Amino acid sequence: GISHWARLCNWRLEGVPLQYLIGWQPFGSLKILCRNHVLIPRWETEEWVNDLGQSILTCSKLGSIKSDLNLVDFCTGTGCIPLLLLKMTRHTNIFKQICAFDISPDALKLTQRNVVHNHLEHSTNFKVQYANILNGDNLFPEKIDMLTCNPPYISKNTFESDVEDSVKRYEPHLALVGDLEFYENLIQIWLPHINSFVYELGSYKQFN
Repeated sequence: GISHWARLCNWRLEGVPLQYLIGWQPFGSLKILCRNHVLIPRWETEEWVNDLGQSILTCSKLGSIKSDLNLVDFCTGTGCIPLLLLKMTRHTNIFKQICAFDISPDALKLTQRNVVHNHLEHSTNFKVQYANILNGDNLFPEKIDMLTCNPPYISKNTFESDVEDSVKRYEPHLALVGDLEFYENLIQIWLPHINSFVYELGSYKQFN
């Protein structure tokens, strides 16, 4: 009724993200459920994941990559990255196993819900599991063919000065605030165990 819409409008005026109010966000061909305490997928992430999926499909058709690959996604949040790659390759045998990891119980529950919501629950090769990546939890395939990650990469100073108020007030700081720790962790812990990786970056300093 009108009162319901009035409440939604008032919450939006208070800065509550639209995706939390309507409950979802498009991500490639997926409809990703969004809930409080889990980061909302961004269009920049959607863009590179879609490009990555298309490149994987092209390389597979050309025979320049092998099949039965292990894909691991760290800091999975809603599960948008591995789920889109799964959806794009679901009629192939490119991925033998896809593992989505996060430290947040809310994120892991939401990823499981997004599996079902996008009708991917019959993909027996998709696993969702808790892991503290920075502690070096070794819970994945012995050799990772492809590692993806959108880590927390906004420095505390930048977060306080440049990030919009709606994000600061309503989205999880755990998924946003960080600097070099995940990139140092990649180099120190995971590089010996992976064949390829795609990490999202926030600055040239982090890249260097």
